[in-house]
Amino acid sequence: MRKDYRNIITLTVVALLLGLVTACGFRRSNLDEVEVTDVDGDGLISIDEIMGNVETPNRENVIRQPVTIVSNPVGSGKIECAVTADKRSNDPWVYALHHSLRSINVFKPDDSGGMWAATEGNGLVLFDSGDWFHWKETEDMPYTTIKGIGVGSRIVIGGVDYPLITAENINEERIYGASILLYDPVSSSWEEILEFESDVVEPNDEYFAGLTVAEDGHVFLPLTTLEVKSENGEFSRYYTNNLGIYDGASWNYVEIPYGISGVNDAEFDPQGNYWLATQNLGVMKYDGREWTLYSAGQGYLPVNSVKGIAITDDGIAWAATGAGLGVIFPDGVGKVLLREDYPLGEDPIEDITIDTGQRLWILSNERVTIYNGKQWGVVWEGSADEPRDWSYNIATDSDGCIWVAESGDLNARIFHGELNLHEGDYSEIQQLDPIRTEGGN
Repeated sequence: MRKDYRNIITLTVVALLLGLVTACGFRRSNLDEVEVTDVDGDGLISIDEIMGNVETPNRENVIRQPVTIVSNPVGSGKIECAVTADKRSNDPWVYALHHSLRSINVFKPDDSGGMWAATEGNGLVLFDSGDWFHWKETEDMPYTTIKGIGVGSRIVIGGVDYPLITAENINEERIYGASILLYDPVSSSWEEILEFESDVVEPNDEYFAGLTVAEDGHVFLPLTTLEVKSENGEFSRYYTNNLGIYDGASWNYVEIPYGISGVNDAEFDPQGNYWLATQNLGVMKYDGREWTLYSAGQGYLPVNSVKGIAITDDGIAWAATGAGLGVIFPDGVGKVLLREDYPLGEDPIEDITIDTGQRLWILSNERVTIYNGKQWGVVWEGSADEPRDWSYNIATDSDGCIWVAESGDLNARIFHGELNLHEGDYSEIQQLDPIRTEGGN
C-alpha cells in the first residue's frame, strides 16, 4: 500500500495531470469547491493521521453482540427466481449456465429483474426474464474485457482492450485502449462517452470499480489513479482524485479530498448520496455538495481498506473489510463488528450484498454467511470434500436470488433456497454500547 501521500502536489504534477485530462478528452469545466465534513467533530484530519490509523484503528465503537447462530438457516422450500426456473435440483445452490458467463469481474442487478455480468475476456452478459444476451467484439461494443459496470435507466460499462500476446509480438510495444460506453436499452444502441488515449494512459481495474449510474441517469466515475506514460516509455502512477459526472451531454468534475489510492466499490443510497469504498482511506460519501469521511481512525471501520459496500432500503451503509464489518447509520452513528467475534471464518471478507429481505450476505473464500441484525447463518462452508474458490463478487437480483461468481473459468452459483432467518432489523446493534478493546483510543 502506497504511503507517501502529500497534501500539496507540486505545480509540475498539476500541470501534467491537467494536460493529461485534456489529452484524454476530459473537460474540467465545473471543478466544484468541496468541503470535507469531519464526522466526529474534531476538525479536518490530515493524511498522515488517516494513513497512520490504518495500522492502529480506533476501537472505541467495537460492539460484541451475543452470537445467535441458526443451525439450519436453509429451509426445504425454494425461491421462485427466473434464473433457476428450469432447475429441478433440490440443492439450494445451482449453476447459472451460459457459455460466456465465465471469469466474472462484477455482477450488477437492474430494476427490471435482470442481472448484468462484466467478464474478463468474455464480454458483457445479461440475464433478463429467462433469456440470455451477450455482447462481445461487436461493431459498437468492441471489447472482450469489461472491468466495470453501472446499472440504472441506462447501462454504462468500462471496456478495456488488451492486445493479444503472441510469440511474434512478445517483444513489441503493445497499445492498450479503454473507454466508457453507454447503452440505451430502449434503442438497443451503444455510445462512447469517454475514451482514454492508449498511447498516453494504460488502463487498469481501478479506473472502473466506482462506475455507477444515479437515479437521474447521470454517470459517476471516480478518477483516482492514472498510469501515465513518460518520455522513456515507462508508466508511472499519478493520483488525480477527481469524480467525473456525465450529465448526458458533457463531463463535469468534482475534486475528491485527500489522496485515494484506488476505489473498490461504489453505491447510491436511497437519498441519492454517492458512497465510495476506498482502498486506503475508508468510506467516503458525497451528497452533491460535501464529502464526508468515515475512517478506521474515527472508529467507523476495522481498517481503512474497504472491499465492498452495501446499503439497505433504510439507508444503513455496511462496509466490508478483511478484518470485519463497519456499519454507518443515517444519523451518523457507527459500529464495528470484528471478524473474530462472529461466525465469519478465518479468511478475509471479500464482498457483501443486501438481499430483498434486508439481510446482509457476507462472502469470503471460506464461507457465505448471512446476518439479520440478531441471527447468523452459514449457508455454505468449505470443506476438504468440496473446496470452493469463490471470486470476489456477490449480488442480489430483484427476485431475491443470490449470485456468487466463482474464480477462474467457472460460472456463477445461484442461491435460491428458502431461508429460516427473519428479515433484517439492525436497530438492536445501533443501540448497543461499544466496548473498548486493546488498541482503542
